[in-house]
Amino acid sequence: MRNKNLLLTTILSLFVVSVTAFIFLNSFADGEASSDFSNSIIDLLFLRKLLDNEIVQLVVRKAAHMIEFAGLGMSVMGLALQLDKNYNKRIYGVAFFYVLSVAVMDEHIQNFSLGRTSATSDILLDFSGSMIGFLTAYLFYIVIRKLKKGKRDEKRNLS
Repeated sequence: MRNKNLLLTTILSLFVVSVTAFIFLNSFADGEASSDFSNSIIDLLFLRKLLDNEIVQLVVRKAAHMIEFAGLGMSVMGLALQLDKNYNKRIYGVAFFYVLSVAVMDEHIQNFSLGRTSATSDILLDFSGSMIGFLTAYLFYIVIRKLKKGKRDEKRNLS
């Protein structure tokens, strides 16, 4: 059982590091590369014909921020739930601080990327995405825990 917990903790830690690296790498892209990427997503989703390009591009960029940080929030909350067994509730404060720090650093990095700027509203958007990820991971945790409890109860009744 101990090896299973260590393996899960390691995998979740790697997810947190990978998603954080992905976020930072996107922040280092210059304005033109970022715009090209947004346009390719717009074309992929066939949104260009539906709405004005500027509006669609803004929505795609903001959605990308939220999706990236929802992924980070899910990873961080998954790791926090795994570590909660050893560190009690203080691990959740560390989790919140981590995602907020990543959001602030992400916007700060964009100050140094050619053709990009940072905005406080993006930090709030990023953190909101993280909260969505936190809640999603927690809901998965609750469902999995109830399913496991149901299986344990079923085994007891059969014995």
